[in-house]
Amino acid sequence: MRQKIVVLFLSAIFAFATTGCENEGSAEKAGKEIDKAYEKAEKEVNKTIDNLKKKMEETKEKE
Repeated sequence: MRQKIVVLFLSAIFAFATTGCENEGSAEKAGKEIDKAYEKAEKEVNKTIDNLKKKMEETKEKE
């Protein structure tokens, strides 16, 4: 009898946990937007670094 109660209880927790994750909250949406902004900024920084390296190499070759 005790095992049945434990199994039922765990099943109920699992059911509530999986249905609760379907809807995105405002914090999760904001987090995704922050991630997108970070990735975009990272790409721009890397592009700028690459351009800087290229310019430095061109300057070195001229000397």
